[in-house]
Amino acid sequence: GPVRFRPPGNLLFIEGRAGVSIHGVVEIAAEKLVEKGVENVALLTTIQHLHELKHAKSLLSEHGINVFLARSSKPYMREGLITGCDVEAAKALESKVEAFLVVSGGVFHALGVGLITRKTVFAADPYTNRVLDIERNVRRVIAVRLNHLADALDAREALIVASTKPGQFSATRIRRVKAFLSSRGINCKVAVFGDLDRGVLEDLGSFDVYVNAACPRLAVDDYHIFPGPVINPGELRYLDEGLENYDPASALQW
Repeated sequence: GPVRFRPPGNLLFIEGRAGVSIHGVVEIAAEKLVEKGVENVALLTTIQHLHELKHAKSLLSEHGINVFLARSSKPYMREGLITGCDVEAAKALESKVEAFLVVSGGVFHALGVGLITRKTVFAADPYTNRVLDIERNVRRVIAVRLNHLADALDAREALIVASTKPGQFSATRIRRVKAFLSSRGINCKVAVFGDLDRGVLEDLGSFDVYVNAACPRLAVDDYHIFPGPVINPGELRYLDEGLENYDPASALQW
């Protein structure tokens, strides 16, 4: 099903299943987990590999690893499934495991898990047969987020960036962000995009900070699109509270 929007009744969503098997990379991951002394692991994957989730669980169990599964509270999300902006299944398992294993291409999805949990996260890529501990990736993202927030503390001019893409536009979110910024004496304008483009942002003028009211992953993964520091709605509170108790999960909160 779709993420964060209600489609019209004449749309059909079809799972795109990957042709590559996850068997090899899960075997590699199992050996690494045993080597690291991990006894309890949360298993997560994307829709492309969800059909092999039970097989992955069996492989891990054969190595003596206890495997935990959970699902997001969203009705269209299935057990073990995560997306770029819905990693709720990971949070539900944080207290039960020593580590997370995310089976997907690259580290994009694993990074989302790493930002909302305080456990070790391994990214198992079936396309490269590599298993990576992404702690360094998570630390790098947190450093960037803190740097952008520090730059935003003295902001006086802000641009709220919104998107018309399905599931991303929210007039309520824009009003909430605008009210918060105004309460701090920050002048703000709103720009609504279909596709976000740095050149167009630059044409709109100079701003001390950009507040990303579109997909939160834009500020996490594609912050270079913005001509200046960018923060997400979930991070606005740190402009009042300071950065000492920054919670990385706020980077994914709308």
